[in-house]
Amino acid sequence: MFTYDEKRGGVFCPGHNLAPYPGRIMRRQALLDVVADIRPRVGGEEGKKCLEIGYGTGIFSYELYRMGFQVFGYDFSASAFNTANAVFNTDKQRLHLKRELSEADHGAYDLLVALEVLEHNEDDAQTLLGWRKLIKESGLLLLSVPARMKYFGAQDRSAGHFRRYEKSSLKTLLESCGFEMLNVVNYGFPILNALRLPARLLVYNKRYKQMQQHTQRARTQMSGAGHADRYRFHKLSPYRLLVACSKIQRIFYHCDCGPGYLVAAKKI
Repeated sequence: MFTYDEKRGGVFCPGHNLAPYPGRIMRRQALLDVVADIRPRVGGEEGKKCLEIGYGTGIFSYELYRMGFQVFGYDFSASAFNTANAVFNTDKQRLHLKRELSEADHGAYDLLVALEVLEHNEDDAQTLLGWRKLIKESGLLLLSVPARMKYFGAQDRSAGHFRRYEKSSLKTLLESCGFEMLNVVNYGFPILNALRLPARLLVYNKRYKQMQQHTQRARTQMSGAGHADRYRFHKLSPYRLLVACSKIQRIFYHCDCGPGYLVAAKKI
């Protein structure tokens, strides 16, 4: 059974090795802030339909469930489906997890969420056009992507990323695919910037060597559910400290210094 601890960064489930790590704690706070900003556009009533593409372990889908959304999820990874279903749906159904999407899903969702997914797709424009079909008229897209191509390295290669994004090119891409950008925050500064070098030396260089024999698709599958959900250094940087840093990062949301973007856009 999972537990939810707001002061320590969200979902914990020892049985599935689920515990927040720095990047997810920073992204979680940015998600909460941006959803609070766009919520009036979605509509305040309970039960608005949200689809998360690439939900991984389901921890962000659960955050959206807590906000009152009726949450659906699609992930091509069987491991992701099994983990999220076991963690969140054992005692009651919180998340409606789909094994495939069809034409019946076209225009069905008030909000589509894709966190750290777009960069895994070689043709990102075609991917966005496909997602657009799933969103209701004037519905919203919530998207997070890794920022700044100058940071591309072992972490990206081991996770199966094709690219990182610049703010201006991301805006152009969204507009070309029929979206109007409403808000963009650059999250993670300063804590993720400070942790980049030790994380590369202690974790990502080794992980990339282990993952080199795997295909891009296999790396994508493993990045969403599995080893990435264990945070081994919480005694050096405790969860409560990381949560405090996730609130400090708000000061820098529009400084374009951090390693990630979270974007809200409207289907037009």
